[in-house]
Amino acid sequence: MTNYLGIATATEIIRQLLENEIQVVDSGAKAAATTPDKATVAASGNKLLNLFLYHVTPNLGYRNMDLPLRDSGGQFVKNPQIALDLHYLLTAYSDSTPNDLAAQQMLAIAMRTLEENSVLTRDRIAALKKTNPDFQKTDLDAQVEIVKLSIEHLSLEEISKLWSSFFQTNYRLSVFYKATVILLDGTIQPKYALRVANRFVYVSPFNQPFIEKIDPQITDLSTPQITLSGRNIKSDGIQVMFDGVVQTPQPANVSENQIIVDVPKNITPGIKQVKIINPYNLDKSSFKETIPIQSNIVSFVLAPMIVDGPGSTRRAKTFTVSRGKKLALNFMPAIDKNQKVSVLIGDTVLPSDKIEIMPGLSSLSIIIPDNFPVGQNYLLRLRVDDIENFLVVDDIKADPNYGKYIEPNVAVK
Repeated sequence: MTNYLGIATATEIIRQLLENEIQVVDSGAKAAATTPDKATVAASGNKLLNLFLYHVTPNLGYRNMDLPLRDSGGQFVKNPQIALDLHYLLTAYSDSTPNDLAAQQMLAIAMRTLEENSVLTRDRIAALKKTNPDFQKTDLDAQVEIVKLSIEHLSLEEISKLWSSFFQTNYRLSVFYKATVILLDGTIQPKYALRVANRFVYVSPFNQPFIEKIDPQITDLSTPQITLSGRNIKSDGIQVMFDGVVQTPQPANVSENQIIVDVPKNITPGIKQVKIINPYNLDKSSFKETIPIQSNIVSFVLAPMIVDGPGSTRRAKTFTVSRGKKLALNFMPAIDKNQKVSVLIGDTVLPSDKIEIMPGLSSLSIIIPDNFPVGQNYLLRLRVDDIENFLVVDDIKADPNYGKYIEPNVAVK
């Protein structure tokens, strides 16, 4: 890691290296690190090699190395760091007439030099700190990664776009180099944890529970239990989680390959996710901890159930209501305020503005329209998030409605 002088240090070392080498072309030749428009002015009457830092990008290899930076409370637990790649435009200028051969010679020398010195060694950085007071505080030489140089290939289109952004200068023959990587340290003082007092490292095998089947897959609270079948199920203190609600089954209902558990009454109707939590106890001398080993997740559908009164658990069968009057329905389990609820009488879906959700979110009332047909019983369906209550089928062979849905129903008069 390095401080704020890291980028300038890399640029100055490359500049000095190039300036020393191009003296073979002309003892007055200089190397600069400025913008192309200023380099054009500075090159008037001189031979100049310009190193322009035109772009800085995050280093892909180090981009996510410093995660996470903060704890759950938002405090820094690590000093932030940013890893950068430096992109340089290297251009040669000369006043040679009638051609530009001196500039081409300097460019060739520069490319050969950077190929031979493709690593900015710690010795070079230390020498710069001794000879240049502006860089005495740089710590690029202490960085974990050594800065490396490599030539970059840009297409003619990319080169044209770059030079067209320099409005006050004309195109010159150029080459492009990348310096990687500069690791800039943050100035935040992080929060440090205490040293570990005791260390316990040991291996202990465990069997993860696996659910292969859930029965029934569609149910309501009239069937208060579901059966989970699978492998590695039996364990002391085993629990079953329904959408975040934990149920503890009776020990007699748990075997190695099966568990029978009650469906919680405080979950909402809909598609529910179920998983088994098998508490695994680690106990090694003074180190004790319980690790929750979780199974795979399976799903089932919990349908709403219309009941015959507040607090009842019996299915409602028949309702009688007059036109223009309210039909009150009680149902379980309670719904969430964000769930979509609709009521169907026969094939008619009552408008949502006729549905009133009462306190407790387990009752509602609807107004029967004044023009609703009378003289027959209609099937009653409560739909919560597109999941409807169960309808009872007539299983008496002597009945005229044998094999058809018969309840719950509404008689409108």
